[in-house]
Amino acid sequence: MSDAIVKNLSFGNEAKDQIFKGIEKLTNAVSSTLGASGKCVILEDSSGQPIITKDGVTVANSIILLDPVENMGCTLLKEAARKTVGEAGDGTTTATVLSHAILKSAYEHLDQQNTRDIKDGILNGVKKIIKYLETKALSVKGNKIDQVATIATNNDKELGKLIGQAFRNVGETGLVIMEPSSLGETKVD
Repeated sequence: MSDAIVKNLSFGNEAKDQIFKGIEKLTNAVSSTLGASGKCVILEDSSGQPIITKDGVTVANSIILLDPVENMGCTLLKEAARKTVGEAGDGTTTATVLSHAILKSAYEHLDQQNTRDIKDGILNGVKKIIKYLETKALSVKGNKIDQVATIATNNDKELGKLIGQAFRNVGETGLVIMEPSSLGETKVD
């Protein structure tokens, strides 16, 4: 027999509401960092020191909600962000915002539609979005890489240029790895 003690059980609409509250709380915190004009967030590290970041995954990983059921919703959304980092290397804030929008729509229709129909609708929508994005995708070359990297680094042009150089050096299928420097300088090897 397990030593675990069940402190709180939630079922039905109450559980769905709490889970969705957790999803919304995480989205509200992370979405503020979205895009070139995203805002910085101040967090507290484990030693109580402030950390200023605009990185969505850092914000997401710092959040643990006190309500355990709300925290489950928060954790579900964090997992979507982690999978995005694993697949794409970035895009966690966008993944969080899009996941929230999809889940919000599904949540609003749960009482009116069969869950299988909702899932099928989401999957059909994903296929359409992928097809649309494939028609709009642009090849990023030359100075465009620097521009994208500059935006990703909070408009740090020097760092954006170095990142662009690194990507040009490795080519379209190459891999760029960032490592701490013992010399305290930023450079491309």
